[in-house]
Amino acid sequence: MRLLLNYIKQFGHFQRNARLYLINNALSGVTTGILLVLYNLYLFSLGYGADFIGVVLFVGTLGAGVAIFPAGICIDRFGGKTVLIWSNLLIGFAGVGQILFRQPLPLLVSAFVAGIGAACTIVVNAPFLSMNSTPGERSHLFSLNIALGLVTTVVGNIIGGMLPEWFHSISWLMAPLPPWLRLLLANQPDPRSYQLSLLFAGAIALPSLIPLFMLKEKRHPTLPNSGLTLPRFDTNLLLSIRSIVVSPIFFLILVQVMIGAGAGLFIPYFNIYFVQGLKAPPALFGLLSGGATAVTAL
Repeated sequence: MRLLLNYIKQFGHFQRNARLYLINNALSGVTTGILLVLYNLYLFSLGYGADFIGVVLFVGTLGAGVAIFPAGICIDRFGGKTVLIWSNLLIGFAGVGQILFRQPLPLLVSAFVAGIGAACTIVVNAPFLSMNSTPGERSHLFSLNIALGLVTTVVGNIIGGMLPEWFHSISWLMAPLPPWLRLLLANQPDPRSYQLSLLFAGAIALPSLIPLFMLKEKRHPTLPNSGLTLPRFDTNLLLSIRSIVVSPIFFLILVQVMIGAGAGLFIPYFNIYFVQGLKAPPALFGLLSGGATAVTAL
């Protein structure tokens, strides 16, 4: 309790931009938690198999990978506020496409665009928080940012698990659709309940844009060399490869690759296995996912 009160007190001492960014992170975290629980289940309810779901996830990751380096250039050129606003808008428009479009090609295109927006938000996070904090408060700011993201994701997991059953229980929402709505919403009750839940998640994220427009732009100062040197390429190919392999950066990359490969084979499909394979209700999976994230937050 004392730690919680300490962080609440620290929040009031943070710079205005930092507080607004934390509010944005908290509001969008709930939406993220709902999407993590429901989006794969929504695709599965549309009749797509695990192979296509894997392709959608891969395309989204590919979009993020393509945009990582250009995102850094855009931050230096246009500033953190501009990149945050446009990346969030890009994610929002792409997210609407991922929910309303049910054909394979639009789903893949919207996943790629969403990956680009996600890459920009990831890249801008650390430099934006660093620019809007003093060295003394920086550790508290970064830890509070992570904690808020995890806690709101827990809330989103729990809410997301309950939403499909709630929408499914409202008879007029599951009634036959008029012709003008059939292009947007699914005809079958199960995918429509997931679709409405995801649209509800998007509506929760809309207020998170307000703090971004209230930010005051700060230009990134030129930082001195940190002393970290990348391995230097030699004219001899074998020597160049050896210098890379024995460098600490190579081992850091190798660890991240192994963690990412293991997580990619397991985590994205766990909700499908739990709900479709074990026939557990989404609400129970949401509770389990939220509990696991809560343990991570602690």
